[in-house]
Amino acid sequence: DKIIYIENSLGDRAPFVIPTLGGIIKAVVSVTADGSPLVGATVSIGSESVITDSEGKALFLIEPNEYQYTVSKEGYLTESGSVTFRTDLRTKSVELIAGGLMKVVVSADVEPLPQATVSIGTWSALCNENGIAEILMPYGTYDYEVSASGYSGESGSFTFTKETVEPLNVMLKIEYRVGFTITNVEGKPVKGISVTLDGTAAETDNNGEAYFSKNVGTYEISISGGAYKTYESTVNVDSSDTHTIVMHASGVSYDEDSEIITLESGYKAWTESIGGTEIISGTAVARELFDDKIIYIENSLGDRAPFVILSKGGIRIQNVKTVDGSDGKQLDVTVETHKYAVTEKMLLIGALYDDNGVCVKTYTQEITSLTSDEIRTFTLNFGLNTTDYTCKIYLWDSESLTPYCPQWTVGIDYNITSVAGGMYDSLRVYMSVLDDDPTEEQIIVNEQIIAMDVDEDENPPDIEKEDLVWIDVSQIRSLQKSRLSKKRV
Repeated sequence: DKIIYIENSLGDRAPFVIPTLGGIIKAVVSVTADGSPLVGATVSIGSESVITDSEGKALFLIEPNEYQYTVSKEGYLTESGSVTFRTDLRTKSVELIAGGLMKVVVSADVEPLPQATVSIGTWSALCNENGIAEILMPYGTYDYEVSASGYSGESGSFTFTKETVEPLNVMLKIEYRVGFTITNVEGKPVKGISVTLDGTAAETDNNGEAYFSKNVGTYEISISGGAYKTYESTVNVDSSDTHTIVMHASGVSYDEDSEIITLESGYKAWTESIGGTEIISGTAVARELFDDKIIYIENSLGDRAPFVILSKGGIRIQNVKTVDGSDGKQLDVTVETHKYAVTEKMLLIGALYDDNGVCVKTYTQEITSLTSDEIRTFTLNFGLNTTDYTCKIYLWDSESLTPYCPQWTVGIDYNITSVAGGMYDSLRVYMSVLDDDPTEEQIIVNEQIIAMDVDEDENPPDIEKEDLVWIDVSQIRSLQKSRLSKKRV
């Protein structure tokens, strides 16, 4: 290069470079670490590599042009990039940062976990098939996070130094999807109720479901909301599973012996889930014999929850049908028990009536040893020579007097589901007042007086059709007697 000197009006001079036309220039790369010259770093430009001197400089004789460079030294992170050297731009400064290759080993149940994601500071990497992730990074103290699909994440902190030899080992735990289906005693899903598992809360959806992700372990669960009692328990998690939990109404108690319902302050009871007739606390709610009864408890916020009044149990005739090919002279009678066992003898009775409604004959069959919740079919054979008839089917305690005339009990035509021992479904029954008092007696049903005058001077008493009042049992809400003396219904 040619140097000339420029002088101003005051006589001051300054050098001015007239560069060469093409040819070779001297380019200098200065390498530092922590602000100080770095000796022994390798600087590569193109195919030429130079080691920095005591001043941290590497000298190159090159043509003016753009070049790719790399600067490296053990214990430091490699720097690379592009640089343009010209006659008027001959230097490049590079700062190396102390660091190295950080290795993280991820496993689950002692087995390597491929494709786990390792994040350290602003760096991240995926584990290879051996569960190993390697990251070139500066020395320092960092927070890390490790995650993988189907596993719970792990996080923490560590210090990476020049002396670090062992990799960072991280073990992930399998994460199970734990679900809860919340229903009421009717089997319907309960929406919008709070489910808390191990301190984490979720609200049930329209299907009454809530889900959590948990590792193997035992966790406390609490479920609350609406007009339901708070449910508290523990749940063992060792697989992905869904648990069904039935919620019960709060604020109510029921005594099965007295059949009295008691409500806590602020609660009401209703016959329906919406609307319905209110049931007053302290009143009797009769139990059914075969079917559970559902009433609805309402809290002060207007939320309602179903409450079950369990059935008493008993025995009944479930079904009656003619035997094929018997010309109606044989009947198959199916008897059902519920929460009730027959240990003593019981009679199955078929009573025949003529066209005038007079009972002309009865056929009996003994029933013994029925277990609880058993269904058994019996055959009544009336004989092929029996004339046309109307038949009623009864169950009768064998210790009682065999009825001469079935009007003494409750009966229905054989082709209608029958009843036994006072177990009523939605049937029509007749009611009669029998006494030796010539005055008129009364039965009060649904607060309406039904008056019937039946003579008892015959045995059995002669009950005429006009003496009978038929009542749809499903409509009976209350039953009262006008007098207690010398009367039976």
